[in-house]
Amino acid sequence: MMKILFDKLNACPLFAGITAQELPDLLKRLEAVTIVYEKNAVIFWEGGRANAIGIVLSGGVHVVREDCGGNRSVLAQIDAPQPFGEACAFAGIDCFPAGVIAACRSEVMLPSAQKMLDESEDDPRIIQNLLRLIARKNLMLKEKVEYLSIRTTKEKLMAYLVAQAKAQGSSRFTIPFDRQALADYLGVERSAMSAELGKLRAEGKIDFKRNYFEMLCL
Repeated sequence: MMKILFDKLNACPLFAGITAQELPDLLKRLEAVTIVYEKNAVIFWEGGRANAIGIVLSGGVHVVREDCGGNRSVLAQIDAPQPFGEACAFAGIDCFPAGVIAACRSEVMLPSAQKMLDESEDDPRIIQNLLRLIARKNLMLKEKVEYLSIRTTKEKLMAYLVAQAKAQGSSRFTIPFDRQALADYLGVERSAMSAELGKLRAEGKIDFKRNYFEMLCL
């Protein structure tokens, strides 16, 4: 059981360099608990106390914001074995600025934010891992801002799909969003986005089935 957990956490950027021998005692010191969440279950409430860090062991989660009209925007998709909420803990923020929900049935580990802070003071590896992690997430945020700055739904879709094909090194790839989540992520209406997907397929530029896509124009 511990070997399976080590294999998952060994691939988590926050635990890079932690050995299998060190892991059990470290998790005890962090007071880490593991919870299975069903799809759409709330893991962190927007405005809730930031007293834990999340680590996706299986499945995936969405970081979301809702406006006063109840319209949801997906800020990010976090898949296994990535962490989330760590910036709040290390920035000393008391409340989460966004909510986190399960994108599908997901297993999430929740170590104490304060214990992680205490541990980082004694182990420089955690600070180094955190800096790398924040740098990567800043690049992801920059990419998201670029999508939102594009004017038309069609151009947003093509920019996102081309980026996914390049990131996965193939003209055939899967995306981590269903249609509604993709629309929320790109900041467009789902019906308009679906219409543009149909047009792109008719033009011979893409083909798709659910979250599987093929770029025919690359």
